[in-house]
Amino acid sequence: MSSLATTPVSALWTSYLQLCKTIAPYGAILCFLAPLPTVRQIVSNKTVGNLPLLPYSSMIANCFVWVTYGLLKNVPSVWMSNSVGVICGTYYSIMFTKYCNPSRTICREL
Repeated sequence: MSSLATTPVSALWTSYLQLCKTIAPYGAILCFLAPLPTVRQIVSNKTVGNLPLLPYSSMIANCFVWVTYGLLKNVPSVWMSNSVGVICGTYYSIMFTKYCNPSRTICREL
């Protein structure tokens, strides 16, 4: 009786898992870059309109937690890709606060 590790299905599954492990950090970085067109629009219009700050501040918090986890567990693919998220989220938040109308409640609280 052959072991599961030597079956073609197992080899295929292992290859699939390796592919996902390789692609996942790049997919995360693409997700972190998704708000960039919106931020460019904010900069060109010089106003945030009715957009909320929450997605950008949440990105910073979420990515910071994952960077911490990746550093503690010594998983470079986790902390490096999420470091990009912290940087992007910080940039998005800075641009948001720069062009936020002072009469908005969220801007008065900042």
